[in-house]
Amino acid sequence: MVGLVFIPHIKKKIGFITKTSVAKAFGRFSHYLGMIGIDPENKAESLERSMRWLEKGNPVCVFPEGRRNYDTEKLTKGKTGAARLALRSNLPVVPVGIITPGGKNTAESLRSFFFSRAPLEVHIGQALQFQHTEEVTHELLEDTTRTIMQVISGLCEKKYPY
Repeated sequence: MVGLVFIPHIKKKIGFITKTSVAKAFGRFSHYLGMIGIDPENKAESLERSMRWLEKGNPVCVFPEGRRNYDTEKLTKGKTGAARLALRSNLPVVPVGIITPGGKNTAESLRSFFFSRAPLEVHIGQALQFQHTEEVTHELLEDTTRTIMQVISGLCEKKYPY
């Protein structure tokens, strides 16, 4: 959904951070789909691949919750990948909130999406700029992630209690 909303306007290929196992499942096509595999055992290398993508002038899409969230009331705790990229690259973060038809699992969510009349909404927030810094502390990553997630919280109408 994010790609469908952004690509016609920015006319650039978007990189999507995803699990390495998902990217491998798509084989050679993963590159064409813009998949940037993240290996939980080597997150630094995944960050480097994302930085190379950004250095080529292409945006990177990070889902800071790191997985699907079926809770209709609150977001899960954000991971720090988007904050790491923003602080290191000095590029803005464009927060996006997605409101989808309900579902307790992927299959139910897909059925609801394709066969119900419930709307899917994509809300795009104002770009957030964070001060580039050479020394990135754990506290700075947590504060930056919290700021990003609080904005996303307002866009998707879910609480962010962290």
